[in-house]
Amino acid sequence: MAAPSHAMQYLLPIIAMGNFAAGLTSRVIDPVVPQISQQFAVSVATAATLASASAIAFAFIQLPLGMVADLFGKPKVILTCLIILGVANIVGSFANSFELLLATRVICGLGAGGVFPVAMGLTGDLFPVEQRRVAMSRIMAGALTGNLLGASFSGVLGDLAGWRGVLSILGAFILVMSLAVAWGFRNQLGL
Repeated sequence: MAAPSHAMQYLLPIIAMGNFAAGLTSRVIDPVVPQISQQFAVSVATAATLASASAIAFAFIQLPLGMVADLFGKPKVILTCLIILGVANIVGSFANSFELLLATRVICGLGAGGVFPVAMGLTGDLFPVEQRRVAMSRIMAGALTGNLLGASFSGVLGDLAGWRGVLSILGAFILVMSLAVAWGFRNQLGL
């Protein structure tokens, strides 16, 4: 499926920003583990399982979602995963128990795990072979930048707004990125 060249000017940055938003989630819990530990009266080691739960869910969902994306369409799966990811972060910010927060982190892992590999596949579909390497590198740069900045973002914001503020702001940002994806792929999504 080759998109018109004028669309490439905005589709590539939109896909990269979706990957960036999903990448932010992967390391966002690490700096605020002590705050979560204190609030829910659990050990730091127990609170640190939040990051592991998200990472495990991220890994396990990738293969099945690849097949789902081929069946229902890659833009639709990316959009759905971003919405799930944004909402799960916001719900997590209101968690009143460690177990609920853990469940939302698992859901965040599932959502994030559906963005990156499907975005790579979508990029492969959109770009001809001679442009694909450059396009893929930009998509990966979005995800890796999100991974790298997630902990920094969380550390700074966590000191100012607490872990709940980190998750709610992250969730809102991801939902804004989902709007960008919906706009960019409105023709494929039937919007």
